[in-house]
Amino acid sequence: MSSLYGPNFQYTEKAVTRNRLTGVLTHFSLALTFLIIAFPPTRWLLQKFIRQPGEGSTKEMAEKEWFELRAIATADQPDSTKPKKAKGRFAHQGNLYWFTGLLMSEAAMVILRNEEGLVKKWGGGVLTPAVLGKAYVEGCQKAGCVVETEMMDE
Repeated sequence: MSSLYGPNFQYTEKAVTRNRLTGVLTHFSLALTFLIIAFPPTRWLLQKFIRQPGEGSTKEMAEKEWFELRAIATADQPDSTKPKKAKGRFAHQGNLYWFTGLLMSEAAMVILRNEEGLVKKWGGGVLTPAVLGKAYVEGCQKAGCVVETEMMDE
């Protein structure tokens, strides 16, 4: 969707750590964890201690769950020596199973309310939340999600 994102669009994810030492330790501990999980006896043993798919959280755990995503966007301005940047935050406090359902139902409501416009504009297919626009953001905010954006000075 170069018409939406621009020809120079790039997406990268990064995890924030306190310093280089914790970054290196996190990297190697994750690599070791994935290596250990690759062996069937480890997976069998883990199934005895962790929740199975569909079991969900206990009420006490669900109250402590949270999700937060922070992002920095750089405008696609090839002629500019100092492109504009914006930062954003999307967060939810509470049960993450409920949160997944919330995101899906809000997306469905936007598509159902504007089916003609979305199909004509994008031609159907798999649509990312970016094409759902302001109506999707407002629906998520009404349901209790925190959405914050601001321009960055450089």
